[in-house]
Amino acid sequence: MLNVNIMFSFLALSVERLYASFFYQTYAETNNCWLALAMMIILYSLSAIMELMSMLHTVAENSGKILCDSTMSGSTSSAISNFVICVILELAAILTFAVGQYRDKVKLNQILWFNTAQHSLKARFQLSSNLNLNNALMPCIVVYFITSVVQSISILIAIIDMDVHGEGRHRLGHWLCILSLIYSLVQGIMLPVKNSALEKAWSEMMLIRVKWRKNKVLNSNQESRAKDHTLIAEKYFQDLAAAWDAASPNIIFQDSLAFVGQRIV
Repeated sequence: MLNVNIMFSFLALSVERLYASFFYQTYAETNNCWLALAMMIILYSLSAIMELMSMLHTVAENSGKILCDSTMSGSTSSAISNFVICVILELAAILTFAVGQYRDKVKLNQILWFNTAQHSLKARFQLSSNLNLNNALMPCIVVYFITSVVQSISILIAIIDMDVHGEGRHRLGHWLCILSLIYSLVQGIMLPVKNSALEKAWSEMMLIRVKWRKNKVLNSNQESRAKDHTLIAEKYFQDLAAAWDAASPNIIFQDSLAFVGQRIV
């Protein structure tokens, strides 16, 4: 089935992002302990409800077999009901993220377009941070939802197949579990590849690193050149001083002769 822990975490995170969208002006200054407490209550409440429903729907049927690590169901009906509930909650998380992202985008455009003087830089920075974080999280949640739905449908097919044809057809369930696990591995690879925000952050980090290396090499070259120029300048002034010292007696003698000649005239 869907990984309920990750799904509930996404749902609680979507509530936090929606809170940051509506209270963007005071989000960075206020104490968010109550928000963290609300997120914990959401996580534990939904987990308890799912466990309680699984216990109430558990009946002694042949289909209550463990096909793989992610499937423990007492009946086909409980497996289907849990799948439907998880899909609804995951769609609610995606919708909550989408609402917060759309509201942040509209609000930021209004601030930048109509009157920027009445809004603080902190509010605009918070909206920009909300958009950047939502752009990084939204693709992850959508890709996780798609891959989890495919995995859950494959497991449901295996459970129904075992329920109809008996346990002799359990190989289909194992193959579907293997395919779903491979799909999960592909999902982990595709998340950073298809995430434009992560790709942008990574490229900016690499660009900063390349610039830092270039500046370091340039500074070292400039230091070596500066040392060479210093040596050349010192040699030039030393030669100039030596030439001046060598020419100074002749210059003094010529000046004295010119002064005596002027006096005679």
